[in-house]
Amino acid sequence: MMKKMLACALALLLALPACALAEPIALNLAEEDALVTPEGEVLVPPQDYMEIYAIGGGFYALGVYETGEDGFLYTRFALGDEAGNALTQAQYSSLSYRDGVIYYEIDGHFGAMDAQRNSLVPCEYTRLIGDGQGDFLGFLALRTDPWDTTMDAVYALKASGSERETDISVMDLGEAFFEGRIPALSSQTEAYGYLNVQGEWAIAPDFLYAGAFSGGMACAATQEGMGLIDGSGAWLLEPRFDVLEYGNGSLITATVYGEGVYLYDAATRRQIAAFPGAEVYAAHYGDYAVVYSPEEVLLVDANGETVLAFGPGANVVVGENRAVVSTGEYGEQSVYLYDFAGNRVAGPFQALTSAGMHDGREIFVVDSFEIVEVEGGADSYITWDPARIRSGLVDEAGNELLPCEYEVLYSVGENRFFARQGLVEGMIDASGQWIARFEMDS
Repeated sequence: MMKKMLACALALLLALPACALAEPIALNLAEEDALVTPEGEVLVPPQDYMEIYAIGGGFYALGVYETGEDGFLYTRFALGDEAGNALTQAQYSSLSYRDGVIYYEIDGHFGAMDAQRNSLVPCEYTRLIGDGQGDFLGFLALRTDPWDTTMDAVYALKASGSERETDISVMDLGEAFFEGRIPALSSQTEAYGYLNVQGEWAIAPDFLYAGAFSGGMACAATQEGMGLIDGSGAWLLEPRFDVLEYGNGSLITATVYGEGVYLYDAATRRQIAAFPGAEVYAAHYGDYAVVYSPEEVLLVDANGETVLAFGPGANVVVGENRAVVSTGEYGEQSVYLYDFAGNRVAGPFQALTSAGMHDGREIFVVDSFEIVEVEGGADSYITWDPARIRSGLVDEAGNELLPCEYEVLYSVGENRFFARQGLVEGMIDASGQWIARFEMDS
């Protein structure tokens, strides 16, 4: 196994204002991981843990490898704080955090504790889901195998430790509560409904599908198709669609196969645009939709107005401030940046991916690589060597921030990027300055 040595960690030359301070960043290095502050101070060097990841609430999972009785390697995690200190033994199979509750798993059983590590629920359950309100109103839990096809009794737990077996059994239970509801597949009706934290049906199990609530609405389906319901189960959009997408914006995007695409205002559910056609489909991006048809590709805004139009075969991905548009085959110099006023801003590039917002501007990872044809007669094909891809950064105006000199490059925080360049890896800023730098043995 390749061994790595910590070479150095560079502090920023200028002190950052207090508002710029952020939580420590876990760096997934080629072998062991490290935990560093945004200013480059190494809190946990890469020799200490094989895996590190943030779970939320200022807590981290610190993983070590151990060999099980079957001879396989397993990762055991300790709960860590923002300083990189292990608060527990490395005994957990997984750790997660939501709304003030730390959930932990030990070999397929789950328990919960609060942020002070006081026990809320013993590690006795095969599924454990908190109410999502952050005030420990309660949990729903299962004690039997949640992945088989037999019915599972639902238990309602309180933070005081009391347990009550409800008269409800399910064959499937959602991942989390949203707006006081969680989807569940009833063993009695073999249909989906929504449970509350007391383990009662808040919405009767009458659906073929039930999605998570957001903004007072949820996608649900019947034999007739998908629609939108409110918190009482009443239909806001009648179930007739094959695909229905909404959330994180003001648009609802709906598709009926063989018929077309319809756009609705998320607040009023009023139809604002329609794109008929047997081969029309759409991609949803919050306040925008990309509508694909055999004749053209359209970027449509929340008013139903067409912002951009391209010929068939184009691909459009919507970011925060820009749209990334590809008009040719992958690997060609045919990728462009457009603003939402319909103007081409920059390009062409080979490949471009949004790295999110940094210092008020959207930054993109740009890739450079060589396309090669593998000869094989009728089976010839076009490919590229992943080992030869090099990445850099451009801003939303298309200005080069970093040349394509990095084997690995992606965002890990505000103006912070994980980078690997030769035998050096760590964290840089958008100017290419190494904030935390680690060297690998050859």
